[in-house]
Amino acid sequence: MHPQIPFVQEHYPMRSKAVSRSLVLAVSALVLAAAASAPAFALPCQTCEMPDPSDPKVNPPKQLSPLEMKIDPLVWAQMQEDKLPGVTVAVTRNGALLFNKGYGYANTQTQQLMTANTRSRIGSVTKAAITGPAGFQLMQAEGINPATKTLYGANGIFGNEFANDILRGANRYTPIIEMDIGQNDHTFTWYNDLTYSEGATNDLDKYNPPLPYTLPPGRQPIDILGMGIAANGQVYTWYHAARTTQTDTPAITRSIGTAADLDAYDPQTTETVKLPAGKTAYDIVGIAIAKSNNHVYVWYQDGTYSEGYSMDFDYYSKGVKPYSWPAQASGSSYDIRGMAIASNDHVYTWFGNGQASSGMSHDLDKYIAPYGYTLPATLNGPNWVNLYSTITVQNLLDHRAGFTRSGDVPGTAELFGTAEANVTYKQIHRHFLRTRPLLRTPGGNSQYSNHGFGLWTLLIEKMSGQTYRDYVHDHYLLPAGVADDIEPQAASPDSRDSANHILVGGVPVPGPYEPSTTGLAAGGYRGTARALTILTAKLDGKYSDADMDRMGWGAPGDGSLEHNGGADGGMAYVVMFPAGYVSPKGKNLGGVHVAVVANRWGNLGLFEEMAREIAEQL
Repeated sequence: MHPQIPFVQEHYPMRSKAVSRSLVLAVSALVLAAAASAPAFALPCQTCEMPDPSDPKVNPPKQLSPLEMKIDPLVWAQMQEDKLPGVTVAVTRNGALLFNKGYGYANTQTQQLMTANTRSRIGSVTKAAITGPAGFQLMQAEGINPATKTLYGANGIFGNEFANDILRGANRYTPIIEMDIGQNDHTFTWYNDLTYSEGATNDLDKYNPPLPYTLPPGRQPIDILGMGIAANGQVYTWYHAARTTQTDTPAITRSIGTAADLDAYDPQTTETVKLPAGKTAYDIVGIAIAKSNNHVYVWYQDGTYSEGYSMDFDYYSKGVKPYSWPAQASGSSYDIRGMAIASNDHVYTWFGNGQASSGMSHDLDKYIAPYGYTLPATLNGPNWVNLYSTITVQNLLDHRAGFTRSGDVPGTAELFGTAEANVTYKQIHRHFLRTRPLLRTPGGNSQYSNHGFGLWTLLIEKMSGQTYRDYVHDHYLLPAGVADDIEPQAASPDSRDSANHILVGGVPVPGPYEPSTTGLAAGGYRGTARALTILTAKLDGKYSDADMDRMGWGAPGDGSLEHNGGADGGMAYVVMFPAGYVSPKGKNLGGVHVAVVANRWGNLGLFEEMAREIAEQL
């Protein structure tokens, strides 16, 4: 289905809308003499440069302790290799401080030095060191068992507050996966129980009851993003190529087959489909193929659509154009279940509340106002409304709620008609429930989700009566004595904050610095390495390894507990070795905790290896 027919631009008025490789660390004094070379081209910051460990202004001469003589070369080597402007390091054993030091620049422009007391972004270490333990502490105080306490439903923490959003999201994604109109103008509908039916626009199994269909290897129905039937009857299917991996902007792949065998003619592509600028796979609500010219039409939840071919969604339209939907109670663009194009090029749209309409690509009910349609009575797919009622608090902590990745602030602002700065986490969650599929059965395999941890913003407020920010400060950070050492990122840095650096032309330069708002619980804090080891010492003495695991700490399989985190302008890693732990090099590291924090998001895997190598120097 390569493009052949030239596109004629038409204009329509818009209707009102109702760690992988080994770290090579030199431990020679030669490393300490290595200087960063100055950039040979103009940068936004002409004075920015990497810190030079041989410069006495950066690394003042002094009598080094035995530990410094071992650790300093490791840190400086990693900073030079990964272009890290500044790092803080802290090491404790059984709670006693063994090492605490800052290296390099807090700000490469002003050349402010990094000290042990300089705060930098800690990213997702927030989850395991702050949000998880604070939430765990609160649940213990309230007598809540996270393994059995659910989020939604009559007995859930949120009760039925989000019931309508859950229902609308469930109706959008289930039981219908996708639809299109094929030969003889029959409507084909694919369901999440791996069956498809053949019928009319108002009776989806009028001609054939549900029959089985197969997907490409490794795919499941929820991976399907859209489907379309070409003029020759071939069925095109588009997939979220990365829906089950850790990415917020999944790519799109395509296969070609029959209604019963989705890759019978052409296997799933390795290359990805091109989207209009600013659009992601998550924005798509419908895909259909025009029988008159085999053009692929794609509709997006923000009220725009594009026209292209199977591997380039705006090849013809060169961008997006507006469309409108029925003003009646059929819902909105966020409630679209499926879309199709008939032989006369009329566009049919099915909404999640059992209503359908007929119109044009830019006016979804131009020809037929909303009317009812029926589904087969024999569908056996999972009931998402019921599944949501089984999600427990523990599922959020261990990333097994079935949620995927992060919430969408710009999308939320679009849905609720407000400025991004005014978006609340409650609105983000409502948008998430309406627009994101439930990726897995709750309690099943884990899928990393920033949004799942971000929900603690709402949970802690529900349980404590305080905002997340205030509760964490008053009842967790302040009693631990680190309320000044770990803080939410403010609108601008103070004297203890390092700059958030980004790499420009191979040189770290100060980047954007914005206050932590809705994302605070998932990764919005700044802190020092020392403060993190104070927290881990308190956690280690209070909770079992099983409890720590339930809080979100990772267990790499060697008996240690760890967590890393990266955010724009910073990264951190913390590792705790249990009593009796013997390292791969035969070193007794029992009770040792190491925390490292940097003011640029570099290679986390190498950063982790550096921290573990630091422990070997004790």
